[in-house]
Amino acid sequence: MLETAMNTFNLHEHISKEDINKIYENVSSKILNYFEEIVKKINTEIQNRNVSHTLEEFMKELDSIRTISSIALKTTEIYYATVEKLVGYVYESRRDDEELLRVMFRREGKVDYNKLTQCLSNLKNTHWIEIYRTGVYSDVINNVEQQIIQYIIE
Repeated sequence: MLETAMNTFNLHEHISKEDINKIYENVSSKILNYFEEIVKKINTEIQNRNVSHTLEEFMKELDSIRTISSIALKTTEIYYATVEKLVGYVYESRRDDEELLRVMFRREGKVDYNKLTQCLSNLKNTHWIEIYRTGVYSDVINNVEQQIIQYIIE
């Protein structure tokens, strides 16, 4: 919409191109700042190891903002870096789950069942990551599932 307004020549008779450009840059800047704030919130959630419905909603917001072509171009790098952080977090969660399961299966120490439950629940709640990286969720879940099945069989 902003890009269309900038390129509407009939407007130039009534509003100077410079004014239109200033408005465009101002709105664009505010949208970019909002985008960056969402990315900061995502990073905070990851640092706090809080995979919740909120992360999925944040990613949907980023996707929505990126439907604006000029914004998509300016946010490509930070967007994909954020996706990589999310994927990394899923793999890190898998390692945590595997370690807790290993301790439980081998009876090598006291198992924190609350932590195990939370880790498995967090992992289960990351199913939406498949939208951004096909195969990540199914790979991780299948791996954890195989470990549990292997333990039961033994």
